[in-house]
Amino acid sequence: RFLPLFYKNLGCDEAQIGVLMGILPAISLISIPIFSAIADFTNNKIVLLFTLFLSTILFPLNYFASFSSEDFKKYIILIILRISYSIFNAPVSSLLNALTINRLGSDRSLYGKQRTWGAIGWGFCYALLGIVVDTAGIEIIFAFALISGVLVLLFIALVSENNQTSLIELTELDDNNNNN
Repeated sequence: RFLPLFYKNLGCDEAQIGVLMGILPAISLISIPIFSAIADFTNNKIVLLFTLFLSTILFPLNYFASFSSEDFKKYIILIILRISYSIFNAPVSSLLNALTINRLGSDRSLYGKQRTWGAIGWGFCYALLGIVVDTAGIEIIFAFALISGVLVLLFIALVSENNQTSLIELTELDDNNNNN
């Protein structure tokens, strides 16, 4: 949500910002079906962790484009980073939804409540981030993205799906076996 401001601060004009911001929706037409199919045939959680990990790493790399002194070179770097990020970030929302529905099991009717609280949390975080950006500068979005991405990765890794064992449950099993 704050990325167009970062691009503007780098000296991109409105047309360049439009191209950069249009990359994600364009890539999602291809990326979402591909990664969803892979998740259907393999393990949704592993595919989600993979795509989320790569998008968490790729997004903050935009910051380093600001060190290029040539505008054209900077713009090309931003395009390459945006394409790379979009390939892996586009399917994350769909894969998270599938993980949530799977995790709810027979209580799938609670999905709407999950989405509501997710939207409330998202709104709260972005309102808070807006205040932080006003205080610390637009570049703080990359640190925020990295930290929040790592936290989400950890959370997903620790949450079990139906018929799968979480890392917490494995640790508890190992502790119980060591005590016997």
